[in-house]
Amino acid sequence: MKTYEIKVLKMGVVTVDKGGMTRGTDCGTKMVIPMWSIAIEGNGMKIIADTGVHSVAWVNENVSTVEGCILEEDETMEGALKAIGWKPEEVDIVINTHLHYDHCGNNRLFKNAKIYIQRKEWEFALDPLPNQKQYYMPSLFAGEAGNGTNIELIDGEFEIAEGLVLIPTPGHTRGHQSVIINTREGVVCYAGDAANLLENITSNIIGNILDDTPEAFKALADIRRKAEFVIPGHEPLIHKYATDNFLAIHG
Repeated sequence: MKTYEIKVLKMGVVTVDKGGMTRGTDCGTKMVIPMWSIAIEGNGMKIIADTGVHSVAWVNENVSTVEGCILEEDETMEGALKAIGWKPEEVDIVINTHLHYDHCGNNRLFKNAKIYIQRKEWEFALDPLPNQKQYYMPSLFAGEAGNGTNIELIDGEFEIAEGLVLIPTPGHTRGHQSVIINTREGVVCYAGDAANLLENITSNIIGNILDDTPEAFKALADIRRKAEFVIPGHEPLIHKYATDNFLAIHG
């Protein structure tokens, strides 16, 4: 089985009400959370999963559920790529777990990459539920971000290459997907927002920004079944540029 190397990239921080990520608990508790992306390398490919935010000012002015968006110099996508020695034009594949503003904000940088998105997510993003409308900005994933040939809409589980599989994990959004990656350490799931925090996985607590409650629980179960380690989309226990020792799901 092919193996891949992962580097975790930090795409800044925001302050949120923790209850938005752990439904029914800790409502009113403020929490500063990172926004993660990952760089995956192996099998002759360079891959980015999720591309961060496009504008700090836009986030602070337009997203009511967050405040205090801050990016250090190496937490912009351009800065993070420079820090790991990559150039945007060298990236072969971009994976969007979903199309919320903080997961596709820099798709436009990757002119030579094929962008993998679940078809259900694309359709949902163009006509979202009212409770999610503020999180979608079509110009970030369509418009200048897509040239008509680089977007690959997929339906369900999809093997990009041996040891690298996209799995549907809807619930947070209609077409959310997570990335299953075979590494030397074991099988790692980059969860996106199917699991915002480790406790979503270990305590079986779903988030509060939802499209479908039963599907959100099923997504957590699927991640536990398919992976040994997890990189949740907003977990503070993860370290910037981490390459191993990811969070264990079992035990």
